[in-house]
Formats: sequence, C-alpha cells, structure tokens
Amino acid sequence: MQREHKSRMLKTFKSFMQKKQKEVIREKTIKKEQTVLPIIERKTGRLIREEEYGQKAIYFLYHHFIGRVLLKMIFARPYLSLFRGLYYNSLLAKKDNAPCL
Repeated sequence: MQREHKSRMLKTFKSFMQKKQKEVIREKTIKKEQTVLPIIERKTGRLIREEEYGQKAIYFLYHHFIGRVLLKMIFARPYLSLFRGLYYNSLLAKKDNAPCL
C-alpha cells in the first residue's frame, strides 16, 4: 500500500516537473520573440527582425538581479549623468557626434 502511494507521488512529481520545464521554455521563447521587433521592408514587403542597439544590455539591467543592483548603485546616479554631459560638451566628443544633414 505504501509503495503504491510513493510510486504514485513520484509519477505526479515527475509530470509536474516536466510541465514546469515546458512552461519555462515556452516563456523564454515568448520573451525572445517580444524583444525582437518585426519591421516590414517597404520596397519588397518582406518582414525583417532587427535587434536594437544595446538591447541585450538593457535586458540584463532590468531582468537580472545583478543587473538591477548595477542599475541602482551605478547607472541611476546623478554623477554618471554629470560626467556624461561633461564628455558630450567637450571637444573629445566632437568626433563621435555626426553632423546633422
């Protein structure tokens, strides 16, 4: 009697874990599909999936624990914005900025 109960519990646990694993895989594929934006090329009408610049870094900063810590402790501080502003106002940034047409 007790062996049957244990084997039944083991079977339900295994099926539960398989379902969870399938759900995790499904969620990961959905997240990947959502992060890449589809673009329709006007001339050909073809659908293109193009990644944005810095998309992986932004995903890391907002969806991982270490990324959130870095975001709060380093990147979301006024001094970083101040240094970035000083850099863009200097002559060093002149070569990085393309002239507007």
